[in-house]
Amino acid sequence: MTAIKKRQQLRNKLLEELYQHHFNHTGKPLQIVVTETEAEEELAYKYLEDKGYLHTERQGRDNLHIELTTAGIDYVEQQAKA
Repeated sequence: MTAIKKRQQLRNKLLEELYQHHFNHTGKPLQIVVTETEAEEELAYKYLEDKGYLHTERQGRDNLHIELTTAGIDYVEQQAKA
């Protein structure tokens, strides 16, 4: 598998996880510890935020709150139809 495919799969996986978290936790942001994430994962979150699919907010030095946007919800639901 190429690096491009792996990155695309990672971004889709992260969006699907955020989608599930969003609806399982009544829209509350997902909190992650930045020091425990891989560099590829951090880059994926940055990319997805730049695309408008999620919003991030740093809480202190190591915590990141991640919230799915309506565009992110629509994207995940469109992918499920494909």
